[in-house]
Amino acid sequence: MQIIAVGVDIGGTATKIALIDTEGNVANFFSIKTVDTLNQREKYLEDLCSNIYQIIANTDSNCVGIGVSMLGLQMEDGSGTLYSANAPCFNRFNIRSALQKKFNMPVTVTNDLAAHALAEYYFGIGKMYKRFLSVAMGTGVGCTMILNGKPVILFGGTSGDCGRIIIDPNAGISCGMDVRGSAEALCGTHGIEYLAKKYYGENKNLVARDVITGAREGKDEIAIKVMKKIGFYLGHLLANLSVIFFPQTIAITGGTIEAGPVLIEASKERFNELVGEFHMKLGEASGTTVIDIKKATLGSSAGMVGGAIPLLRPYLLKGK
Repeated sequence: MQIIAVGVDIGGTATKIALIDTEGNVANFFSIKTVDTLNQREKYLEDLCSNIYQIIANTDSNCVGIGVSMLGLQMEDGSGTLYSANAPCFNRFNIRSALQKKFNMPVTVTNDLAAHALAEYYFGIGKMYKRFLSVAMGTGVGCTMILNGKPVILFGGTSGDCGRIIIDPNAGISCGMDVRGSAEALCGTHGIEYLAKKYYGENKNLVARDVITGAREGKDEIAIKVMKKIGFYLGHLLANLSVIFFPQTIAITGGTIEAGPVLIEASKERFNELVGEFHMKLGEASGTTVIDIKKATLGSSAGMVGGAIPLLRPYLLKGK
């Protein structure tokens, strides 16, 4: 009988639910709105459980549990979110226990960045690498290091907060945590919009999505200029991370990556300017390849897939 798990991806705006099998396939997909206030939480949990019931009822496969990808820093006991600014109603709420009582089956909770990294490690471009680094770019910036198939966890279910790494202390912009010139300030969506005002002019009121689309389509030279600068900052961040984690490859995920090759190429150029020679010599000495920077491949399904992997991992390993 086929082995599957329910993957639940709780994001700041939407919650995605589906069945995930041992090949990373997604089936029986549903989506509901994520709530952000405490008085809406019980109704949300009813809707979530109703959809999970429906998904499980529509399969003959062996369901081994429910794997939740959860935004924010996680509680040390793995029961749910310790702190999230985007979904405060889940702070210190034991969602693992709530789902276990409803379904009487194993439930795991994984930080969303770690879930995305796990998905790419097992089913995306991280396959076959012992050391794999995933960097997410969107409103915020974050990273997870995967070592031998498991995330390196330092605090709160994360590999640290790379969004707070200072790239330019003299920058005129700070992140939401008031860190001037941080990676999140410069590479996050607010950083894109900050540069857009600078390059287009104050009268041009563009959101990050407009700039990302303009760069991808290749017709807007200013949008391309903005995303090259974002790639420049990204390359600086990756150079710093590379000498901490020593990854064999780096995947960039999140909405910003939809700007296209201009972002990746600019990041590679800056990365190689800063530390490329070091990694080339290290590669020669160790017999490994030079670090490559690539676009992640799983897209919007990564959270669901990665959330299910802690439950599916024993079956994935048996299949190798």
